[in-house]
Amino acid sequence: MLPSECVECGMRISSLLPVLTTAGFLALTFLVECAPPPPGPVARARGAFERSHCDPAALKGLPLGARLSQWHKTCGSLLVVASSKGLQFLTPPLGTVAHPITQRVSSPRVVGQQLFYFQHAKRQLRSLDLRRGQDTGVATLPVLTESCFQQTNPLDHVYGMEDFSVDPKKGFACLNVVASNANMGSMIFNYRIDLESGQVDERLIQVGGECQAIRRGKQKAACIPEPSQRGAREVVVPLRQRSKGLPGIRSPSGRWVITRDYVLGAQADDYIYSAPLLYDTHRKVIYAIGSKSLLQLDDARLRSKMMRMPAEACILPKKGFGLWLPNGEHLLLQGCGAGGYFLVIDLSRKIPTFRSLKVDELTVY
Repeated sequence: MLPSECVECGMRISSLLPVLTTAGFLALTFLVECAPPPPGPVARARGAFERSHCDPAALKGLPLGARLSQWHKTCGSLLVVASSKGLQFLTPPLGTVAHPITQRVSSPRVVGQQLFYFQHAKRQLRSLDLRRGQDTGVATLPVLTESCFQQTNPLDHVYGMEDFSVDPKKGFACLNVVASNANMGSMIFNYRIDLESGQVDERLIQVGGECQAIRRGKQKAACIPEPSQRGAREVVVPLRQRSKGLPGIRSPSGRWVITRDYVLGAQADDYIYSAPLLYDTHRKVIYAIGSKSLLQLDDARLRSKMMRMPAEACILPKKGFGLWLPNGEHLLLQGCGAGGYFLVIDLSRKIPTFRSLKVDELTVY
């Protein structure tokens, strides 16, 4: 059966049929004339990437949507990073797959195949289709006029991941902005953002402290942010209370278990801190986590309450978290080290590698 696109060649083959039965070289002529067209630049880039063993440099010939989809399909998860440098998509070893936006962005949230984020300077919530690469504006937040806020841009007063969430099924995003600081908010505005119309419902939901002299009264919140990333996946049990093994969340291979211990974390002189610990189920060894290496702990001393955490061990604040990336043996820690930066640990290697990432916020695609 002839290819449907070779109509002209089909006419030729009919007229040359008697010759083809006695002269084989004409059959070769037919095959050359009816060969499929050479692959275009996108197809060539896809092929080069598939042969590169997940080298992000091989994706440069693809448009944004195809680049992200190809990596996600072939190589697994990406880190979606927001900072003053813009929006970046990084591999777990921190190679750059795409850097589509160079202006400051904040609060990235991946929901299905959509990425929601704020373009900081314009106070604008935007949506990026991760399959098609289409970036569209959703809504613009109003300027803050209350004197309790030192900055007029609401996005300068978002203090944590728990203050913003997006729910496309319900059709809205929810944001809280706080005057003062995250633990002692003297004035809080709540925003419900309609994802279809772009309408913003702004409500003052808390007034306290010195702000009461400026403005009194409050409203009921229009929505409540539901955090997209929180330590809910983590099991927090002091090592001294465990019975068999180490309770926690296993890595994709099942070899490693991550947990947090608040008793050991309290050695930092604050009850809100916890010590992230790794248990190697193969070697039956417990490790504290340093910024550049794993620090083996003595299990007997842990049980006898004689253990002190190594000085170089990572201690997580209350809002810090630890989670496994969906593919490979990559552990992501937030809040580890000075400045609350992110730490990515590759435990698939014989000697684990440690990479620090100093950005404002990230999520996983």
